[in-house]
Amino acid sequence: MSLVSVVIPYRNRAAFLAKTLQSVVDSDYRPLELLLVNNHSTDNSEEVARAFFKSHSVENVTIHYLNEEKPGAAVARNRGLQEVSGEMVYFFDSDDELSPDFFSWAVATLREHDADVVATATRMVWPDGCETLRKYLKRLTLSGQILTGQLATQSMFFRTEWLRQQGGWNASVRFWDDWELGVRVLLSRPKMVWDACRVYHHVLQHDDSLTGTSLSASFASLTVAFESVETQLRSDVTLAGRAKRRAWRALAYREAIVAGTLFTEGHADDARRTLNRALGIAPDRSSRMVSWILYHYTRHGGRGAWRIALWGC
Repeated sequence: MSLVSVVIPYRNRAAFLAKTLQSVVDSDYRPLELLLVNNHSTDNSEEVARAFFKSHSVENVTIHYLNEEKPGAAVARNRGLQEVSGEMVYFFDSDDELSPDFFSWAVATLREHDADVVATATRMVWPDGCETLRKYLKRLTLSGQILTGQLATQSMFFRTEWLRQQGGWNASVRFWDDWELGVRVLLSRPKMVWDACRVYHHVLQHDDSLTGTSLSASFASLTVAFESVETQLRSDVTLAGRAKRRAWRALAYREAIVAGTLFTEGHADDARRTLNRALGIAPDRSSRMVSWILYHYTRHGGRGAWRIALWGC
């Protein structure tokens, strides 16, 4: 059996970490390599992790305790990626729960298709206990990723060497870093398997989750993510014609929707700047008009703007 490496960065996750680790060791796949990256915690998260493995007898699981002082989940994930020795690597958040059969399925699927990446669905768990499936499309496309972020951290299972060749995570992106990585993954045109029918994992949403609850609180980092994706689209010489126009429309629409959300959060100046960015990158007059519509629809409380945006692409 091939070694699977699991990288889990954490920062002040003492309240969640034991439950996350339990879900990982309950996996039906072995052998596993678990790399726990302490990202400058100020609580007793590391003690919780070490105590967990002292009190649990875990066979065929190698544990590595790493430290990364520079803040940021992408930075911490890259720190783990440097030390990975498994043929395949998976990144998991320190406050989520892993499905026990995921690795067995992912490894078998990657082998069967000789793939570089295997991706699947995840389920969001909200503070009130309600569960919702993330927004997924049956087909995985570049414009769909830009609009919906189908490829999230928990969605992607990689062949380690392939991911290293892509440069790993973008350490300059501290918000929506998995969204940005998902765009780069698709632009690199890997051998990929996408299965939207299978639902793995519980992604817990709370005020201190890595995904967060407010766009305005992460506006500067969000701008970096947008700029990175714009740079990727401009530099990809193979992206042309209709596919190129659809990608730029999708990005303009995504930024317009974010602008509307920023306005509803009481940040009119940030909303205006983001809207101007959206209008500036829209490739034609009709997409600028749709961007305006999406912005006003969202700022007035409209829901599901991404569905309108998909139609507009």
